[in-house]
Amino acid sequence: MNCFNVNHPMTRCMVLVLLCLASLPSCSKSNPQVSSQAHKTNSDSSFLNGDDPERSTHSPSSYKTLLTSVQQDACKQFFTIIDESLNIHLAYETSDRTALLAQTMEKISSIEIEPFERREKVRTALNHVTGTPGKELEDCESLIQLKNSSPWTLESNEDPLVSILRRMLNFFFFSIDVQSNYFDPLETQKLTSATAFGTGIILNERTDYKIGRTEDWQPAYLVTKGMYPSENANITFIPPNTRIWEIEDLEKNDGTMLPIRGMTYKEAFRRLNQIHPKPIRPTLNITASFPNQEKKIFSVFLRNYVRTFAWSETLQTQKGEVFHIKLTSFSEGLNDQLLKEWLSLLGKAKKYPSEPGIILDLRGNLGGHLSEVKNIAESLLPLGSIITHIQEKGENPIPIKTEKAPIHFETPLKLLVLVDSGSASASEILAAALEDNQYAIVLGEHTWGKGVGQVFVPLPAPLGGSIQVTNRYYFSPKGKSHRWDGLEPTVFVRDRINDEMRKESSTGFTLSDIVERGTFTMAIPKPLSADVDFFPPLTAPFNDESVRKIHHLQEDLAIPEPESCQRMPNDPEFKEEDDCLLDWALAYFDQLKR
Repeated sequence: MNCFNVNHPMTRCMVLVLLCLASLPSCSKSNPQVSSQAHKTNSDSSFLNGDDPERSTHSPSSYKTLLTSVQQDACKQFFTIIDESLNIHLAYETSDRTALLAQTMEKISSIEIEPFERREKVRTALNHVTGTPGKELEDCESLIQLKNSSPWTLESNEDPLVSILRRMLNFFFFSIDVQSNYFDPLETQKLTSATAFGTGIILNERTDYKIGRTEDWQPAYLVTKGMYPSENANITFIPPNTRIWEIEDLEKNDGTMLPIRGMTYKEAFRRLNQIHPKPIRPTLNITASFPNQEKKIFSVFLRNYVRTFAWSETLQTQKGEVFHIKLTSFSEGLNDQLLKEWLSLLGKAKKYPSEPGIILDLRGNLGGHLSEVKNIAESLLPLGSIITHIQEKGENPIPIKTEKAPIHFETPLKLLVLVDSGSASASEILAAALEDNQYAIVLGEHTWGKGVGQVFVPLPAPLGGSIQVTNRYYFSPKGKSHRWDGLEPTVFVRDRINDEMRKESSTGFTLSDIVERGTFTMAIPKPLSADVDFFPPLTAPFNDESVRKIHHLQEDLAIPEPESCQRMPNDPEFKEEDDCLLDWALAYFDQLKR
């Protein structure tokens, strides 16, 4: 996910330039803000209007194109997006455009399409795309030949070239690195909206890799955790721990039921909760079974609902209660919604009659915006604490620090952060900030190992949508990069179920797994060892009595492995509520309360 620092001058330049890709008047050559902040080859922004003979497309006087004016604008925008993205990307320069486009076209040509004649038409059209500066309009004329033989289903309500170029951007960004992306207008709307349309069923995120798997580790069903709130009293309530076996295919709208087996968690969530366009029917059928009951078909009402990114529960240990707070995402750009939810949960923890214990659960949290991480860190860490270091292309690392006083707790707060191989990006940044500043114990497995961030930029018409481009490295407060290797937890705990899943996975569970198995070509190298001059020793004022005190765990604590960690999904004793890492965390809290 993208971690976006809007205050960096290079990022501001990127935003200004890309927002002007439609040749708006504000992007004229006379705009001082663009021209003064332009980066390297962008010292003159006139090429956005096609005035630069070195990089612009052919002018009408030198090349007579068959493309319409909308198609010409889309074509220019397509290549400008690519050039500007390569200009700030950690691994490339704009001079790499031709080679990278050739690589992208080769990958698209390898897609198996039936019949054979259609596949050959696609390959012939793509072979004429050169990516050569000055030949952009010819390239786009070749691409438009795909409109009758495209490997994709094109949108019928938009220009065929616009539809093709959007898919080309998606392929191109995936080719340069697996974490850069192009999102079409519909995907962008979903990313930046707090509301969604669907059933509002909340799935237990653990079920994707633990619950309901058969011996070959294919998911047989997913388990619900509850439902997003609704003002409609007539909605079908699906209680927690309900097993969902099948979901109706609304795209066909003929009653076809799709089995969960073989379906990814992401696809299941989309079919339940991200339905677009809105169907005429008010309900969606699912095959489900309540606890200890037989399977049957339920008609669930479809509705607009507000997504939430944090929830909590109170757990009982042998020595007392612990507050378990789960953050599922760092808000995905939804402004302060996550912060409001987080502060509300912290407020509940403050009212505890005894010393508050909090488990901050970041498992499966793939990240989000750095601004949301900063908000949460500022609620906990002392003023002036380093959260992370950012290093953009050709620049030295700069520290990002807390700028607000934290929430005051009357009694010391015991904080334990739970991570696993699904914790990535912003999750790793927050966990490292709390660990390096000696404010929390991090317990669990090695994290994903992203270590880089992206700039997220909305795009105007005609292509629209948005892009995120990998343009920065992240280092922990102590100057460590977690690229590839992931964050090493304070207390490493092995989940045997995850170990079994790693053996069966064809792609790998962490970035280092993926690199080792060659699943993707990783264009971004691991950063070199940090220069110690960049990262001075931390000087967090923990001697201040008004600041919560850190509680250290002893390495020699003799805690037996929880029973939930000893059961596998195909064992008769396996329980749906089994949570190995969470049980480890509760056992450690029992040790702290002795």
